[in-house]
Amino acid sequence: MPIPDFVLALRSKIGHDPLPLPGVIAVVLDERGRVLLVRRSDTHDWALTTGCLDPGEQPAAGAVREVREETGVEVVAERLLAVEVGWFDPAEVPPLPPHQARCLATALDPGAAPWFAPSPAR
Repeated sequence: MPIPDFVLALRSKIGHDPLPLPGVIAVVLDERGRVLLVRRSDTHDWALTTGCLDPGEQPAAGAVREVREETGVEVVAERLLAVEVGWFDPAEVPPLPPHQARCLATALDPGAAPWFAPSPAR
C-alpha cells in the first residue's frame, strides 16, 4: 500500500522526526470461522490486516477501509477489541515483541549501525 498523501505532507514538514499515528488491526473471520490474513510486501510474512487511520477517521471505519483497500473484501465491524495508547519513558517501556524491542533499542542508540531484515528466500 502506498504511503497516504496526508503522511507525505506531514513528512515534508517534519522530516524524519517521530510521527505517531493511530492505527488499526482488523481480525476478520468468515462464516466458517477462518481468519483473513494478508501477505506483507516487505517481509512476505502472513499478517492480520493493519493500517493507519486517516485524519478524523473512527477506528471501526478505518478497519473496514483498510480491509477493503488491502484485500478487496467487504466487511462489517462488529465490535471493538481494544483501544490503548500511552507515552512511555524509554526506560519504562512495557515488554515488546522482540523485533519491536530491537527497533526501539536501535533508534535510541545514536551510535547504532543501521539494521535491515534479510529478504526471505523465494
